[in-house]
Amino acid sequence: MQRAGPGPSAVERTDSLPVITTDGALIGIIAAVDIERAIDQGPDDNANGASLAREVPRLLASDSLEDAVRALGSSDDEGLPVTDEHDQLIGWITHRRVLRAYLARYGTPDHPDAEPDIPTPEPTVGSALANHPVG
Repeated sequence: MQRAGPGPSAVERTDSLPVITTDGALIGIIAAVDIERAIDQGPDDNANGASLAREVPRLLASDSLEDAVRALGSSDDEGLPVTDEHDQLIGWITHRRVLRAYLARYGTPDHPDAEPDIPTPEPTVGSALANHPVG
């Protein structure tokens, strides 16, 4: 059956997932739109997750949230992989997690969840992943 055109997720890269090797090393990411395009191109016996994976900015857990904002801002994906220094996938950072980490640090007038006068370490990508690592 031939599709009439790209589905709604083909407009932007949503629902992205990391693609890793059997030992956990990050290859890249794949989004629903990447799979839709591959299907639209027809059968390919050599197509697999690794062949469809795209390179994206990579973040380390020790990177600042400012680094994460820059990386997320330069990507059309909803999230980006976080690796350790050996390129092993340890998490997935999203815009929402970055915002929650900033909120936890600085609070807002409506939601004073943080004490801005109390010195706390600068938030990192790893601190934003603390409750949601990849397992």
